[in-house]
Amino acid sequence: CVCTNSLTRDSCARNDMKYSTIYGILTIILIIGLIDTAFTRIPTLTKYKWKLRAKLRYSTGAVVLVVVMLLCLGAAFYTQYKEKQLSETRVSEQSEPVMPSPSIPTEDKEADAPEYDYGNYYLYSQLEGIDKDIYEIYYDVVEHQDIDGYKRFYPLSNTDEFNYDHLTIAYYALIYDHPEYFYLEMDEVSRMDIMTVSSPAGNILEISISPLSAEEKEMERKFNSAADAFLSDIDLDATAPEIELQIHDKLIDLVSYDYPVLDIEGRHLAHTAYGALVDDGMGNSNAAVCDGYAKAYQYLLYRAGICSTVVSGVAGSDAGGYAGEGDHAWNIVKLGDEWYEVDCCWDDCEFDRSIYSSEDIEYIESLDPQYFAATHYFFNRTTEEMLFIPDAEEYAFIVPRQNGYLAVNYCHSAYHTRELDSSAEGYGMIKYFNDMLPVASGTEYGLGL
Repeated sequence: CVCTNSLTRDSCARNDMKYSTIYGILTIILIIGLIDTAFTRIPTLTKYKWKLRAKLRYSTGAVVLVVVMLLCLGAAFYTQYKEKQLSETRVSEQSEPVMPSPSIPTEDKEADAPEYDYGNYYLYSQLEGIDKDIYEIYYDVVEHQDIDGYKRFYPLSNTDEFNYDHLTIAYYALIYDHPEYFYLEMDEVSRMDIMTVSSPAGNILEISISPLSAEEKEMERKFNSAADAFLSDIDLDATAPEIELQIHDKLIDLVSYDYPVLDIEGRHLAHTAYGALVDDGMGNSNAAVCDGYAKAYQYLLYRAGICSTVVSGVAGSDAGGYAGEGDHAWNIVKLGDEWYEVDCCWDDCEFDRSIYSSEDIEYIESLDPQYFAATHYFFNRTTEEMLFIPDAEEYAFIVPRQNGYLAVNYCHSAYHTRELDSSAEGYGMIKYFNDMLPVASGTEYGLGL
């Protein structure tokens, strides 16, 4: 029996012990048989001890019994000796510490990481090298955040090329590509747990993420349920431009602008897709501000297989209730090989009920083409058009009154630019990603308003 590993050696030891026990039992049986033979032939052992010796000398049966007994004893002693040697060998081997293999994935294990379809994640498509590698790790970690202890590793084999800006760029690219990770937006700092670990192969990054709380899991469930419900009556078999229009129209019917949030500083659910599709956390269902509209539109389009992302900048107008200039967010959408800009927030005509009665609003919504134009005036525009869109008086609402009429024009002059207020939160990162955005020059699916 050649013992090639610890498991086999233990098996061999058990076999040797078994055989040693058998040999011992046989020896005892033979001794008993020998004594029995002697007493059978010689009635009084003490009296006839010398005769016993003589009889045994000439007794063939007794000689055979003695020989077999000696062989069994010898075999028993030999197996005990071998077992002792094997035991000493095992103790010697175990006295040397066995170092576990580092829990660092080899290149082959890294290649076995899950593969995802990043086809419609625009910012991911613009990243290169380390930024893209870290983004993929972040995405995988977030997708496995319910698995306790799940982590990924990134080797820092070339420290000259790596700096911690890569971690920041990848993290915000992930958030901007994935409005469904709204909970990451609510944290002041990154939720990723990143450690530098030494290994024989060099330093590596160990990357994991703090799991969702019970409350966040429930929010995630509500968000996914709301998105599923929203898309349930969208004709996803239609063409991409038709789907885009359906989602736009349903979204502006569903969401209301969350004016109270304008007076709240800091991060708020109204700035997320969750606010638009679920609630703003203050008891207001489907309530969002401009970036909440834009992120919800981006996510719903993604679910429908259409690439979109958010544009940040400033916008202003002197009419239609949008006085002055302020930070703003809207979308850029890819249809075919061309890009279009869309502002769902400003296409959402909300009527001041202190001015308009229910009958007025019902009348306005029946006007054609005025109402359609008002709710699509910022739909599928080029970047150049968005720099300045003039008034369109032909689309003004004329609401009859008892002593005259009320006129209002929601197709008002407006401008959207990608230039940012340098004092805005996250200015540097937003500008970095804005610079990656394409120019929208598509006209085929513009409405020509």
